Formats: sequence, C-alpha cells, structure tokens
Amino acid sequence: MLSPGVSRERQWTGDEVWPAVYATQGCLRSSSHQTTIRQAFTGGLGRRLGRRMTWESDESMLTEQERQGRSHLAASCGTYCGACPAYLSKHGEDHEARSKRQQLASSARSSGNERIPDPNWMEGLLCDGCVSGGEIPPHCRNCSIRNCAEGAPHGGNCAHCQELPCPHISALIETGLLHRGEYMKNLAKIREMGVQEWLTSEQERWRCPRCGLAMSWYDAECIRCGEARSERLFPLR
Repeated sequence: MLSPGVSRERQWTGDEVWPAVYATQGCLRSSSHQTTIRQAFTGGLGRRLGRRMTWESDESMLTEQERQGRSHLAASCGTYCGACPAYLSKHGEDHEARSKRQQLASSARSSGNERIPDPNWMEGLLCDGCVSGGEIPPHCRNCSIRNCAEGAPHGGNCAHCQELPCPHISALIETGLLHRGEYMKNLAKIREMGVQEWLTSEQERWRCPRCGLAMSWYDAECIRCGEARSERLFPLR
C-alpha cells in the first residue's frame, strides 16, 4: 500500500535512480566507468527508467481490493477499456495527454483504411468503463452485448457464455475495426487467466514501451514522448 498522500503519478528523477544503481556496482572498479553510468542515469536514461519504475512499482503495490476495483475495465465483449480513447480522455494518468485526447482520439490517419476509424471518432466523449455504472458514451448505452451479459449468470462477462460466438459479438467483429478483432482472443484469455490477471497483462501491454504512459487502441505513437507503439499491439494496417 502507498503511504497516505503519496501520488501514484510521482516521477523518479535520474538523480534518484542513480544511488540505487551506484550501490550495486561494486564490480565496476574504474571511476571512469562509474562516471559514464552516472551520466547516463542522470540524463534521459534515468528519466525513462524512472517513469518505468513508477508504473511497474504501482502495479506491484496494488492490494487485492484495488485489483478488484478495476474490473470495470473488462468490457462484456472482451474489450480492454483501459485503452479506449474515451476512457483515457477522462482517466488518463497525464493531464496534458488527457487534454490532447479530448481533441484527438486517434493519432493514426485512416487514409481510406476501413479497419482504422477516423481520428476524431470519439472526439469529446468521456467514459468510466463499459460496466462501471458511471458515465459512458451514447453509442455504448444501448449496447446489445452489455445488456445481454448484465442479466446472464456468468457475471456480466461473455467469456464463459456457452453461445459464443453469438450474433451480437459476431456483428461487431465483422465491422472490421482492428480493436474488435481482439474480442474472441481476449475472451479466451479471460477464461484461461481470470479477469484480474488478464487486466494486469493488458495494462502492461498497452503502455508506451519508453515512458510507460497508457496508450489508446489507435495511437501510432505515444501521445507524450512520441515513441512508436509496441510491437505487442495489433499493427495499424
């Protein structure tokens, strides 16, 4: 657990990261080697590693209650809501990035590719997560998948439904949008791993490989540092 008043958005500086490295480098007898490493860690490398340490440490410090508290990021259909532009526009970790997302929901230009939505497809929309019970975009309020799962015995999630793939999910997959192509694969992983473990893996997968900022489905690059999207994500083509 974090101590009261300690923010999870705190960024370690290179000077803070360096002492931990220095304490373990007894094998480096050359002072010139130590100087070179210190310069690296107090520069860009330290800042990048510091950010990565921040979000990886946050994950390890989550209590079971906190993990359960993010179940709303697992949509009934298998969507990971933590990478939805409408969710990140409201709950993103970086204030400046949130402001950008409220104006531009996708940094990938479609160029006539019907599998990639128009960059402003969710412009101005905010969301708390499909099954959060809070604010959701108008086009999600009457989602046939969500409405069906809410009254089902499998807890509001389609992963254990015996009717998969049902016409509701198949109809969305057939639209061809890239993120919808992950529905069945995600539901299979939820059955295998359980919702909480799946959410942990998705949260890590959808982070910028350089600075650790949460990325959206159609971000071609990180909205904060400009790093290209991870190869672990579906390609934008």
